[in-house]
Amino acid sequence: MLGFSKSLMLEVRKRGLRVVAICPGSVSTPFMDKRERVRPAPDRALGAEDVADAVVATLTVSDRR
Repeated sequence: MLGFSKSLMLEVRKRGLRVVAICPGSVSTPFMDKRERVRPAPDRALGAEDVADAVVATLTVSDRR
């Protein structure tokens, strides 16, 4: 996904468009509780709200040019 995002960014930046990939890592959700593999410590996982805040912040950043 990161490779695709970088490729897309290189293609569309000439038109003034931005491409952002958000890779939050471990997020504490009910889905995580069902994992059979090792789970991260609860204090190390992000909350769903943290990820949502990052997405909103990315979408509302003013133009820095």
